[in-house]
Amino acid sequence: MSARKRWRAVPAEGWPESDRRTWARATRGWPAHRLKQARTAYGQLLAYGEPDGVDQATIAAFAEAVAWHRPPQSARTTLRGLADALVVLRPEEPWGWLHEAARDAIRAGRPQAAPKKRPGPTPTRRVAMADWPDDHRARWITGFASPAEPVVDDPYAAALAAVTAAWPDGGTSDEVPGTAMGKPARHPSSWRPATCTAAERGWGRWLAWAGEEGGAAAPEAVTRDRVARYVDGLAARGCAPKSITAYVQGLRFALRVLAPDGDWTWLSRQATILQSHAVPLRDKAIGLRPIEELAALGTRLMAEAVGQPLTLSAATLYRDGLYIALLAWRPKRISNIGEMRIGRELVLDQTGEPVSLLFDRTKNNDPSESTVPVVLRPCVRAYLDRFRPLLDGQAGDALWVSNRGAAMAVGSLAAVLRDHTKAAWGKGIGPHYVRTMYATSMGATDPRALAQVSIMLDHRNSQTVEIYRALATSTNASHALDRMTTGIVEATLARRKKERQRTGRKRPPARGG
Repeated sequence: MSARKRWRAVPAEGWPESDRRTWARATRGWPAHRLKQARTAYGQLLAYGEPDGVDQATIAAFAEAVAWHRPPQSARTTLRGLADALVVLRPEEPWGWLHEAARDAIRAGRPQAAPKKRPGPTPTRRVAMADWPDDHRARWITGFASPAEPVVDDPYAAALAAVTAAWPDGGTSDEVPGTAMGKPARHPSSWRPATCTAAERGWGRWLAWAGEEGGAAAPEAVTRDRVARYVDGLAARGCAPKSITAYVQGLRFALRVLAPDGDWTWLSRQATILQSHAVPLRDKAIGLRPIEELAALGTRLMAEAVGQPLTLSAATLYRDGLYIALLAWRPKRISNIGEMRIGRELVLDQTGEPVSLLFDRTKNNDPSESTVPVVLRPCVRAYLDRFRPLLDGQAGDALWVSNRGAAMAVGSLAAVLRDHTKAAWGKGIGPHYVRTMYATSMGATDPRALAQVSIMLDHRNSQTVEIYRALATSTNASHALDRMTTGIVEATLARRKKERQRTGRKRPPARGG
């Protein structure tokens, strides 16, 4: 069979009468691109099955031919469109295996072409770990080794052992002698992945800057004067104050790994000073919306998904709506929300009902527990029982699953929130901004609730929410003044209207009229 005949599609006018009636009734409101993909895929299936008709064996043979002869992305699009069409036209049969076949086509397909880079040189601002000096990489491995797992034949193992031996409980305790500002510190082996990444990137930026300056790049060469020049150089490049603070913090983390016997108290204090003077370039109060609008957006997305046929697109939309609604009701950090697992962070009772969210470790290394909102429990149950099985491929117990069957990354979840909020409000927001929305909305409703808000946001220091108190106060004042101004304007207009009616004078024409 030639390729042209194999992929010929029967137009919708040539479909069986029953299929055409069902299709016209069930696909109203579908997006144009999705409608075209499903219609083309089903038309190709009908052409493939001529003249014997279409049965399960024909569908399986067609799916195998598509996966074998077409490029991976094209095969995935066709198989997903076919699954959407068959869910509508033959809803009594399960078609989840087609979604799995689409994922297999991608996994087994040839590698995709690399994206084209923008023309022009890109300055190197961070040295990758693979390009670090061998001495630095050796220190890095040693610094992350657990105190219970000594590194053999390493020149810095003795220095590390001498320092960790002085730590309570062999370095496993939170309290470390000489910790800057009295804050608890932990051994690098127990750091969260985000902290390890910040340390790695912090040292990579320092190496890039030291190479441009032409000075020494060893950890022992990090001095007050050089850090001051490093900060000035970052500012000259246009880095935001908050970003500079984060880079210095990353450098401090890296030095705790590379030179654990050094006294970096002065660097901790300098980072604290930078943090206290760092002013965000963007005003959080601009465009701030009530948190109930975000919850309503998530609820609306789930309702739209329920009203559609049970397809992969509907499952993806329901997942997005549930994630947004849960984030509005429980604005935990995205690192915790994104890593939720069924039966671990999402606790179920004996009947399978979701009852609580349990995080063993937050950003502050403290555990956190909260109940699943009662209004969202049926939504979570519906996602687990009805929609998530369509998405699940090799995600294991991960709660959030992509349409390719893998556990979603934190960055993908952040993109989901930005895309939907931009489509609904004209401006996308990030997951951390939701915490500002939540605290400001709760503070505007009842300023006394900010103490509970601090607990919900997993703040170790309750004074962190004071900025939200100021935002809530200014928001309330703005709303009150708006109401007063509206009342004054309306009263003035009404008074002038009565005066014109009493005197019989017409309203003067506008200037230039």
